[in-house]
Amino acid sequence: MPSQGFGAGSSGTWNIPLGVNRVQVTAIGGGGSGFSDNDGDLCGEGGGGGGYARADFAVNPLNPGSINYTIGVGGSVVTDNSQSGTNTTFTKSGSWSITGGGGQGGFQGRGGGGAGSIGQIGAADLRPGASGGSRDTFYQGGTNGSCGTPETTAVRGGTGGAAGNSGGPCGYILDACFIVPGFPSDFNQSRYGGRGGRGIGTGGAGTACPGGRNGASWGGGGGGTGNGSNSTTGAGGPGRGRIEWFFAPPIINSFTAGDNFNTDGNPDANVSLSWSVAIASDIDILINGVVVLSNVQPVGSTTYNTGLQSVAGTNSPAEVTFTLRARGFDGTTTVTATATSQVTNDNTPNNYFVPNLTDVEPNTVYSLIPRDSSTGNNVTGMDMNHFVSGGPGVEVSVNSGATWSTGSLLNTSGGTAGIRARVTSPDFNPDFTGQTNTSQQYSLTIGSVTRTFNITTRAPDVEETFNIPDYDDYVPNPDIDTIPDVDPAPENQSNLYIVSDTLTVDDIEIELPIRTDDPNVQVRIRKNGESTFGNWQDITEIGT
Repeated sequence: MPSQGFGAGSSGTWNIPLGVNRVQVTAIGGGGSGFSDNDGDLCGEGGGGGGYARADFAVNPLNPGSINYTIGVGGSVVTDNSQSGTNTTFTKSGSWSITGGGGQGGFQGRGGGGAGSIGQIGAADLRPGASGGSRDTFYQGGTNGSCGTPETTAVRGGTGGAAGNSGGPCGYILDACFIVPGFPSDFNQSRYGGRGGRGIGTGGAGTACPGGRNGASWGGGGGGTGNGSNSTTGAGGPGRGRIEWFFAPPIINSFTAGDNFNTDGNPDANVSLSWSVAIASDIDILINGVVVLSNVQPVGSTTYNTGLQSVAGTNSPAEVTFTLRARGFDGTTTVTATATSQVTNDNTPNNYFVPNLTDVEPNTVYSLIPRDSSTGNNVTGMDMNHFVSGGPGVEVSVNSGATWSTGSLLNTSGGTAGIRARVTSPDFNPDFTGQTNTSQQYSLTIGSVTRTFNITTRAPDVEETFNIPDYDDYVPNPDIDTIPDVDPAPENQSNLYIVSDTLTVDDIEIELPIRTDDPNVQVRIRKNGESTFGNWQDITEIGT
């Protein structure tokens, strides 16, 4: 896990990185210096060790806040005196505080008290520093820098304390080291808060023990002055602080991918995606390991075009699996979730045809059923709802319904058996001199495929055999020239005028022109449904 150390004498504010849900804080106060005897006539005693405190604290990963810190320093060597170390304190405003106290400086005649520790949390590991050494008696660690109580047995480092490098290894005071499992390696092999040794010696240079050593890092008490003229005094070991932090893994609350069965009849490959993620530095969505949407918001939704194409009877529905990948704020931890979408968008039917009709009656309604070109059965090959529509003059009915319209949506759950087309056949061809059949082309569209078909009416009947009966003694029109080559014509020569009887023509099915080989012939006509004849009218002469 990442960590940061804080050196003696430093202070400030440390911002907890986003995404951290736990911090572990270690505080070691500065050690007290040994007592310095200026004239060397007395032995100075060692300073007390700094207190040790260590604890875990939970923080909000999305609003972790900051920690204020002050790191203690070791006591300096002071002539005919000593100096206590200062406290190391970490504080999160309104939440918690932890302190490793500074060790007390040594005295003439007794060692300085080991510093105590303060932690406002139940799980804190709090240990006092070791007391300073004296001539005849060892002192256990005191509370928050106060003097300790005599200890009848020489306990290295004091009760509850931990001895680091002692101020001086000579005489009665020996090195001791309390090892804390898992303690960071930059804390000098886990030694902290050691007692200062009492300085002793025979005086003069080169003696066996000229004086006390400086307190070890971190927070060791300094050794006292020896009783020689060139004896030295040890300063207190520096305080130290350390923060280790632990990132929370990302949390995927939800990730869903919708299906698209194109029930509206308009084929596409779009699907809906939605997600909710917490405690993530970046979020990507992938397909087959390839990022398709990058750096999306923690909570969001979108429509994504999958590009899928289903084929009825083969890969229907087509599928795609999305992977949501959320990366933690440590930059390495990732969590994933998957969601699968199905798409049906095949609106291309198998090859089909609409039957042609020939020699049908004119102006008659006919119903036709499209057929599969290979099997002759109902049209197949689509896996989505699709539109069925007719071209000009064509109505359709789908889903076996009785309603006819120019276009309708076919529900694939009902298959394709309900598709019908309805047309009205064209009228007879009025051109009796040329083509006698009438053929018209129509169209039907199913899904994305349009087919045409022809309706051809039969040829009309344009012939009828008849004889015109005579009808004498009737003058239809005085202007008719009944006596050739006589001009002016005699009037009222009724025996010379010829009028036929009424002739019923009922075999001919279209309107045809009436012609005669005599330009003097006139006709009058009464059509079906009329009660009286029309006026006499000239008719066209055959061959003109």
